[in-house]
Parts: sequence; structure tokens; C-alpha cells
Amino acid sequence: MADLHILALARDVARRVHALAERDPVATRVLDRLLARLELGHDRYGALDLSSRDWKRERSDELLDAVVYDTAEQVRDNDLAHANLQAAAAEELRELERAQRDALRTSVIDLGRDREVKP
Repeated sequence: MADLHILALARDVARRVHALAERDPVATRVLDRLLARLELGHDRYGALDLSSRDWKRERSDELLDAVVYDTAEQVRDNDLAHANLQAAAAEELRELERAQRDALRTSVIDLGRDREVKP
């Protein structure tokens, strides 16, 4: 049977989450994500052991990983934006070339009309 203190804490947490859900649905979603992460960690590694791990080093490693992930995402987003700009610029150049060809065709036609022999 679980420790009475832990059961009382669990009830208090449930009450507080319920009260928060009524006031702030987004905060409740954040708590849900944190709980899901704790559950995943428990499934993979077992219960949290506060004594046997180097939490500062692990936190530092995780923060560095997060910076790498954020930077990689920014590079990907920049590459995508650059590719979109290149595609738009290429289309703009094609449109400009079409307009120039049309203008040249019109000029040649007009020049031919000017040279026609009039009776």
C-alpha cells in the first residue's frame, strides 16, 4: 500500500490540476505533456531515483541537445524559406522573359506593318 503522505499528495495534485483546467486549458495541456514525459521515462527507466544520477550533468546534456534540435530546426526552416524564394524568383524571371518575348514580337509585327507598301 502506498504511503499515506503520497496518496494525500496525489489527491491534492489532482484537485489542483482540475482547478487549473477550469481556469487555463493551455496550462493543463502543458501539464499533460509533462505527465506523459514522466510516464514514458518511468516505462523506459523505472522510478525516478534521486540519489544515483548526476542530474546537473544530465540536465546540461539535455539542454545542449535542445539547442542542437532548435538550431537544426532553424536551419531546416531557413533552407525551406530559401528554396521557396528561389522558386518564386525563378518564376518571376520566366514571367519577365515571356513579357520581353511578347514585347519583341509585338515590335517586330509593328515594324512589319510600318514597312508595308501602301497604294
